Amino acid sequence: GVANIRLYNNTVYTNPGVTTSGTVLAWGDVAGCSNNLIQASIYNNIFNVTETQDGYSVFNTNYNPSSTIISDYNIWNGSGGGLPSWHGTHDVIADPLFADLAGGDFRPKSNYAIGAGTSALPVRALVRRDLAGFSRPKNINSDRGFDIGALQYNTNPILPKAPYLHPGP
Repeated sequence: GVANIRLYNNTVYTNPGVTTSGTVLAWGDVAGCSNNLIQASIYNNIFNVTETQDGYSVFNTNYNPSSTIISDYNIWNGSGGGLPSWHGTHDVIADPLFADLAGGDFRPKSNYAIGAGTSALPVRALVRRDLAGFSRPKNINSDRGFDIGALQYNTNPILPKAPYLHPGP
């Protein structure tokens, strides 16, 4: 199990080719792993599901009810189930408007994402670059926060190839 989770500046996009319902985040016994979760900090992420029956989070058996989940400045999109009960005051349901989804370009173009994340500690201390290697925040002299997601919006990006993780056989 995991005692403390820090999930900062990620982009999670579910596979549109899978039509069975699924979940983006699961807490508790998952695939035989025991749960020692004490605290989860979830900031500046994009969680995008492609099927309305997909959920954002689920608490499985043996979930530790004394666990603390702190979540804020996240974008949630696509689920018919609404926001998780532990969502933060700055979390929103919105389309991140990816720059070129078909081409694998997951830079968000939405005003809900650009400069809308938090750059407060501990995020600022741990997240110094985006997935493409650009410094965070993009404009050091800006009063705006980090871009939400794994990639900052940039008009001339050098993009990494998005990894493909196959869910099973």
